[in-house]
Amino acid sequence: MKKMTFTAGILAVMLVFGMVMLTSCASTQALTATSVTASTDTVRTGTASNFSLFGMFLWGDGGIHAAKIDGNISTVSTVDVNTFRIFGGLFQRQTTIVRGY
Repeated sequence: MKKMTFTAGILAVMLVFGMVMLTSCASTQALTATSVTASTDTVRTGTASNFSLFGMFLWGDGGIHAAKIDGNISTVSTVDVNTFRIFGGLFQRQTTIVRGY
């Protein structure tokens, strides 16, 4: 009985540790209430990322303005934000993806 309880406890710890180790999230936010009507050939994409270590040390410019410069965009239609975390936030990368004209 003790061996079964010990094994169940180890499996529970491994499950929780596995869920905390690696997480990812993505969201899309429309900037206007109306849809933009244009062909997909003219849509440009720009990305920008910032990083954090231990939630204290931050570097990089992951803002909308940096992504606009990267994609040579003057009018923004959508903004996507992707977040990637390792070990529950010990290391985090946030990427902003801007689409527009």
